[in-house]
Amino acid sequence: MVIAIIGLLIALLLPAVLSAREAARRAECSNKLRQLGIALHAYHDANESFPSVQSGIDPGYDWTAGQHERKRVSGFVALLPFFEMQGLYDIIYDAQLNYKNGSTWEGFRATAGDNATGGAYCTVVNDIQMPLLICPSDPFYEAPLGYQARNNYVFCQGDFPGRGDTHPDGCGSNPRAVFVTWKWYGIDSITDGTSNTLAMSERCIDPGNGTKYIYSLVQGGNIISGWGGAGTSNTNPSASGAQPTPTGNFKPSTCFSLRGAKGNLGTLPSGGTVGHRSGRRWVSGEPVYGCFNTILPPNSPRCISGTATTDAGFLPPSSYHNGGVNALSFDSSVKFISEGINSGEATTNDGLGLCKRSGESSFGVWGAAGTRNGDESAQLP
Repeated sequence: MVIAIIGLLIALLLPAVLSAREAARRAECSNKLRQLGIALHAYHDANESFPSVQSGIDPGYDWTAGQHERKRVSGFVALLPFFEMQGLYDIIYDAQLNYKNGSTWEGFRATAGDNATGGAYCTVVNDIQMPLLICPSDPFYEAPLGYQARNNYVFCQGDFPGRGDTHPDGCGSNPRAVFVTWKWYGIDSITDGTSNTLAMSERCIDPGNGTKYIYSLVQGGNIISGWGGAGTSNTNPSASGAQPTPTGNFKPSTCFSLRGAKGNLGTLPSGGTVGHRSGRRWVSGEPVYGCFNTILPPNSPRCISGTATTDAGFLPPSSYHNGGVNALSFDSSVKFISEGINSGEATTNDGLGLCKRSGESSFGVWGAAGTRNGDESAQLP
C-alpha cells in the first residue's frame, strides 16, 4: 500500500518537476539571446552599424572557386570581441587573411586537399564550442558532428527566401532585413520600430541522423521548383523586383505540407534528400547554417531548392520549447513566438509575395517582424 502511494505521488509530481526544469532552461535560453542583443548594440556603438550576416576580411566580392572560403564569415565572428572573445577573433582574422594554398584561401576548409596550416586553423576555429550559443533545452548540443561546433542561434534575414547573391530570378538582393550578405545596416534603418523587428531566434541542432522536421533540411527533388536561375547579382540587384513565375512547387505551402506523423517528415518527392546541417558551423554565415526567415511559422519544415549551402528556400526557426521559439528583437527584448503566429499566406501561398522589395509583407505578423522598413502596423504579441 505504501509503495503504491509513493508511486502515485511520483507520477503526480514528475510532470511538474519536468515542467519546472524546462521553464528554467527556457529562461536561460532567453537570457543568452538577451546577452547577444547587448553584444549587437555594443558592436553598433563601436561601428555605427550592426554586423553583416555574412562577410569576410577582404572587402572584395569575388565568389570564384576557393575564394568564397574567406567571404562566408558569420555575424557571430564580428561579435566575438563584444562578449570577451577577442583572442578567438584574432585567430579567425589571421586564418582568413593569410592561409592559402596557391591562390585558394583555406581558412575554413577541412578537406583532404587542405595544406597543413589551413587545415589546422580550420580545426581550431570550427571545433571551438561556444557556451553562449547553446540552448540548454536542446538535447543534441553535444551531438558528434565532426569538426563542426554546435549552435542554436540564428540571424533573421526577413521574409526573403535566398542568400544575398543567390535567389530566384527577379528578386535581386535582400532589401528588407537588417542582416544581409555583405551589407551593414544601422539602427536608423529600422523604421518599423526596434521592438517589432526581429534580430535572432533559435534553431534545433541536427544530431546527424533522423528525419524530425524541426531540425532536418529537405534538399532538392523539385520541392521548390520554379526558382529559375541565380537571378541578378548582389552588386546589381533587380530594380523592378519582378516576381518569378510560380510554376510547379514554387510556394511555401509545398514545404509546409511535409509535416508527417510524430514530428517526422512526410514522404519526400522523387530526388529529394534529407540534409543534416542544422545547428553546426557557427562561424559560417550561409543561410542553412546561420539564418532563419519569416515566411513559414516557427517549427515548420525546412526546405531548400538544391543541395548547396547557397540555395534559396524556407528556413523557419525551431526549438524544443513547447509551442514556439524564443526570439530577440532589436530593442534587446526577448519574446516567445508561438508556432501558431499569423503568417498570412505562407501555408497556402501560390508563390507570389516572396520577393517583395517594399511595402507590407505577404506573411502576416510573422513576415512583418522580419522586415525593417515595410511600413507595417503589425506588432509582435
